[in-house]
Amino acid sequence: MANDQKQKRGNSFNFIIITLIFFAGLAIFQFFMYRNLQPQFQVISRDITFTIYEDLSVDFATKVEILTENERD
Repeated sequence: MANDQKQKRGNSFNFIIITLIFFAGLAIFQFFMYRNLQPQFQVISRDITFTIYEDLSVDFATKVEILTENERD
């Protein structure tokens, strides 16, 4: 009976460790994918206009000019 409880605890601990390793690997993979897939561009100018109405609703318009290194980005 005691061996069964120890074996169940060991299996649970192994599962937790494997799960943590999996998620850590996934996080590292996602970090490098995110860094490498970002388009390279420079913001040339930006113009943001906020309009506040009497009923306290807000509209905003944004105009942004960017310069990319290649056409695909």
